[in-house]
Amino acid sequence: MLVNVLIGYIPQPEYLVELTCVSNTLGGLLLLVDGILDVIKKKRFPNSFYLNVAVSILMVFLVCMGSFTGTYKFNFKGAFFFMHVINPIVFVICYMLFVNEQGRKIRLVHKKAM
Repeated sequence: MLVNVLIGYIPQPEYLVELTCVSNTLGGLLLLVDGILDVIKKKRFPNSFYLNVAVSILMVFLVCMGSFTGTYKFNFKGAFFFMHVINPIVFVICYMLFVNEQGRKIRLVHKKAM
């Protein structure tokens, strides 16, 4: 994922603020750092990190698929095909298969009436 970002955005650094770049970079860094920490310290990142990246990268995928309606155009050439289509699909599938959300507790915050 990080290599795709570098290949796609080095020639045009003015677009580094796009959600495609940000979500693919964060996803790649998360996988890299979590893998290193798992091997060295046997520790894992909290599942919420994976959930946040999965949601942002899924948004990239859905917006890009919406471009097939013809309303707007996205770049699907070269590394951008991977960042817009392949990486989101693979990351979300890996999230669904490998991140255990069974023990997750949902907290509701209630405001007290004044």
